[in-house]
Amino acid sequence: MFSAKQLALQLGVILFLWNLTILGGSFKGSRPPSKWECFRSLIHLLPPVFLYLFAWLADQSTDPALVWFYALFVFRYYKTVISVYYWFQYKPAVAVSIPTYTPDDCTVILPTAGPNDRETFVDSICAILMNKPKHVIIATATEKVQELVKTVLAEMISKNGQLKYQLEHNLGKFEVPVSAIQVINCNAANKRIQFLTASRLVKTKLIASVDDSAVWGPRLLLGTLPAFDDSNVGLVGTKKWVKRLEWKDDPTKSCLANWLGAYWQGFSNTLFALYLIRHNFEIQSSNAADGGVFCVSGRTAFLRSQIVRDPEFEHDFLNEYAFDFCGFKRGANLAADDDLFIVRWVTKRDWTIKMQLADDATVTITMKATLQVFVQKCLRWSRTIVRQNPKALFGDRVIWYKWPITVWTTYLPWMWNASLLWDPALVITLLRTAMYKQSMNKVSVILALVGFIYATKLIKTVPWFWANPDYFFLYFFPIPLTPLFSHFHSLLKIWTYITAIDTSWSGRKLPPKQS
Repeated sequence: MFSAKQLALQLGVILFLWNLTILGGSFKGSRPPSKWECFRSLIHLLPPVFLYLFAWLADQSTDPALVWFYALFVFRYYKTVISVYYWFQYKPAVAVSIPTYTPDDCTVILPTAGPNDRETFVDSICAILMNKPKHVIIATATEKVQELVKTVLAEMISKNGQLKYQLEHNLGKFEVPVSAIQVINCNAANKRIQFLTASRLVKTKLIASVDDSAVWGPRLLLGTLPAFDDSNVGLVGTKKWVKRLEWKDDPTKSCLANWLGAYWQGFSNTLFALYLIRHNFEIQSSNAADGGVFCVSGRTAFLRSQIVRDPEFEHDFLNEYAFDFCGFKRGANLAADDDLFIVRWVTKRDWTIKMQLADDATVTITMKATLQVFVQKCLRWSRTIVRQNPKALFGDRVIWYKWPITVWTTYLPWMWNASLLWDPALVITLLRTAMYKQSMNKVSVILALVGFIYATKLIKTVPWFWANPDYFFLYFFPIPLTPLFSHFHSLLKIWTYITAIDTSWSGRKLPPKQS
C-alpha cells in the first residue's frame, strides 16, 4: 500500500530535482543566482520534510487521526503565520533629503473606455493634476470617447478650484499647464494597446499607469517616487483603499425597499473592499519576505520608461497568449492580464519590485456595481491568476529561487486554497480523533475549532471593519455573509479552472466597436 512516508520521499526527490534543474538552467543566463539564493532554495524541501515527519509521528502515535489533524492544521495555516510575521517586518521606502526623482520626472497614462462614472473620472483627473506630474496622457478607445473626455476636461478647467476633490482636500487651483494634458484616440478598446500607444509619447524617466476609477491622494507622487531611489527597482505598486458608498433613498420606494437596497449595496461594497485589502496584506507580507509579489495592480502602477521602450517588451506585451508553454500556444492574444504580465516580465529581466504601501501612496477605488457585476469581476480576476501563475511557476521559473517564500505562501497555495474544502476537512478530521471521541465536552471542542476558523478570516480584513464598524456587525458577525461568500468563491475558483480560456473583460463596460 502506498504510504504517506513514501509520498513524502517521492515529493522530496521531485522537488530536489526540480530545484536543481531550475538553478542549473539559470546559471546559463545573464544573471546567475547568488549563493544566498541557491541556499534559500532549500526552502522548497521543507514541505516533504514536514509531511514525512507527520507520517512518522502518525505511525508512532496511539491517536494517528490527531496527528493528521495537526498536519492539516499546519497545512491550512502555515502561510497565515508566515504572512503575519512578515507583514510586521515590512518598511516602505522613505524620501531622502535630495530626491532622485520628482513629479516632474513622471508621465501619467490613463487608458479609458468611458468615462462610465463621470464623477469618479473627474476626481481621478483632478487628483492626478494636483500631484503635478510632467505630462498626462489620456488614451481613449474611440473618437466619441475622446470628444467626451475633452468636454469633461474643459468643464473641469472652467471650475478650477471649485471641484469636489479640491474642496474635500482644501486644495488650491491646478498648477499643471493645460498643454501638459493630452487626449489621444487609439481606436481600440484594449488597455494594452491604449497604454503602449500613449507610452510612445512619453519623454520622462518614469511612467504611471492609472485606471479611470482610481483616485490618488494629494501627495501620492511624493509618497511613491522614493521607491525608485533604489536603481534596481523597475516596478512600484501602491496601497489600495475602497471608497465607502452611501445609499441615496428613492422616494418612490418603500422604507423596506430602500433599506434592502442600502444593505446589498453595502455588502457588494464590502466584498470589493475586502478583496483589495487582502491584496494589500498579502503583497505587503510577500514583498517584505523576499521581495516577491503576485500582482502589482494596474489601478496605479509605476514603471521605468526604459522598460516600456524595450522593443521586446512591446512585442511580448501585444503578443501574449492565454496559454503559452514550451512553444504551445492556445487562445487569442490577451487584452486582460496586463498587470500580471508586467510583473512577470520585469522579474525575468532581473528588476526589483517594490510595494510602496504607505498612507501617502494610497489610491482610493470607487466601484458602483451590483453584486452580480462584482461576481463577474471575481471570475475575471480568478481566470487571470489561473492563466498567469502557471506561466510564472513553470514557464518563467525564476521565482523559484528569487522568491521561494512567496512561492509557498502565495503562488502555490492559490491553486488549492478553498475554504469550502479545507474548513470542513478540519472539522471532519477532528471528529475522527480519539481525543475528541473521549472528550467530556465535545460541543466545546468543536465550537473552539469553528470559532478559531471564523476568527482567522478577520486577520486580513481588519482595516476595513475597523474603519466601518457597522459593516462588521452587518456582514461578518453575527451575520456571516462575508465568510459565506468566501465559501462561494471556492466554487467560483473551480469554475475559473474550467473556463480559463475565456479572456473577455467581464465586469467592464466597453464601448461598441467602430465600423
